[in-house]
Amino acid sequence: MSLLMEVLDVPKRAVLEMSPGAYKFFDVNGKPFIMDDIRGERKYCKSKPLEMILESEDKNFIDFVRRCLDWNPLTRLTPD
Repeated sequence: MSLLMEVLDVPKRAVLEMSPGAYKFFDVNGKPFIMDDIRGERKYCKSKPLEMILESEDKNFIDFVRRCLDWNPLTRLTPD
């Protein structure tokens, strides 16, 4: 989850309200609990551009991946 937030930012409150397990990672205001990853490193929200991770400048590809990773299951791309 911290890796996704590093790229996508924090999920919107409406998405958190759909998730029964959100309380494990977010406070009542929707702010993420600060946690270190498996290596003890801290990840910061929206600190890594998706373009850098994908090593691509193809705007269509980046948009496709971003839409596949959408937090909201109602608007996320599906296999169909």
